[in-house]
Amino acid sequence: MQDNKSLADIMSSVERTVLMLAVEKYKTTYLIAAALGVSQPTIVRKLQSLGIGRRRSSHDTEPVCYQG
Repeated sequence: MQDNKSLADIMSSVERTVLMLAVEKYKTTYLIAAALGVSQPTIVRKLQSLGIGRRRSSHDTEPVCYQG
């Protein structure tokens, strides 16, 4: 564990990792929501707030991640 990180920072990092993996595995926000046991609007809000976007086309192999 890294020093000087708050619980909120650690939880945000874990949430980001889980959502990035889910975006890679599932094709829609509906499937992500079902897999994680939350509503689809919750997934959309979390992806937007963390700057994570879904793939733009079937030719892309990596999720879009916006760092801001």
